[in-house]
Amino acid sequence: MPSAGLHRRGRRVACVLLAGLVLTACGAGHEDDAAVQVGATAISRATVSHWMSVIAGEGSAAPVPQPPGYDACVAERRAAATRGANANRTRPPSEGALRSECALLFEKYKLKALYFLISYAWLSGEAPELGVHVSSREVDAQLALLGHQFPDVQRFLVGVRGTHGDMLMRLRLALLTKKLEAALERRNAERRLTVAESQRAAAKFGTDFEARWRAKTTCAVGYLVPVCSGFRRPGVAPTLGPPSIPLTRLVAAG
Repeated sequence: MPSAGLHRRGRRVACVLLAGLVLTACGAGHEDDAAVQVGATAISRATVSHWMSVIAGEGSAAPVPQPPGYDACVAERRAAATRGANANRTRPPSEGALRSECALLFEKYKLKALYFLISYAWLSGEAPELGVHVSSREVDAQLALLGHQFPDVQRFLVGVRGTHGDMLMRLRLALLTKKLEAALERRNAERRLTVAESQRAAAKFGTDFEARWRAKTTCAVGYLVPVCSGFRRPGVAPTLGPPSIPLTRLVAAG
């Protein structure tokens, strides 16, 4: 079992990983403003809204629908539906149907933003326990590599609304995931597990990892998703799209 000193050191490293990006780490900020709290790391409501906008901008120039009425979204969809109906000589959708579409779209963007941000917080917190660190130099090197492949690498990674910091955060999460997987695979190799044993260890690690971090994750009303400790809707799974980085994709033993 990791020592208390290791836990403290892990929290300090996690603070460094998160500082300057979009999460408020190490107890800073106002608790009432937190949409999600992962241990000492608070994810603000503004951060969730920002990433909803980033994710919406990856596939469309339209803004995120705004509750409670979703008026701008409904107006835009009504105009598009009317044009389509006139061209096809069909009846456009009802006002209620359009409003439901906009409400579903809002929830979709929120779910994806929450999964991305919670994934980042979980993996950043797990990394120190396995001796994993992603340096700024490594992130810059990955950015340079992608820059040779994509003329507009920022738009490729975070769409039309993402910032340079958002792009670095996406890259850091990808590198963290890759390094954590490699660290766990090395642990399996050192233990000389058979294929069957590795599969069982992988399943156990995934279960333990999610249970451990879910217990540290509390979400405010309106931000509850299945990985929050207070989520209590049995039989309901997220169906609006998976997280950008699956939370339990790490395929090796704990």
